[in-house]
Amino acid sequence: MRIVEVQGGIPVVVNNREYKLAMKCESGVRKEDLNEREQFIAKGLTSKGVLVRLRDDKGIIYRYNTQNPGDYYG
Repeated sequence: MRIVEVQGGIPVVVNNREYKLAMKCESGVRKEDLNEREQFIAKGLTSKGVLVRLRDDKGIIYRYNTQNPGDYYG
């Protein structure tokens, strides 16, 4: 188990698989690049607030929920 901080400095407890996926999504990962298990974990992390789900013209992108909201659109 690990603790990650999301936007606003809120600590969230995640397991090792979730942590590994969250770090993989730091710079943004397309949903199509994740296998079915990783997509399921990403959905759970989005519910916890660790990842954010962004949509563009090519599809869905999962990205780590950083301290700076301007990082999502830059």
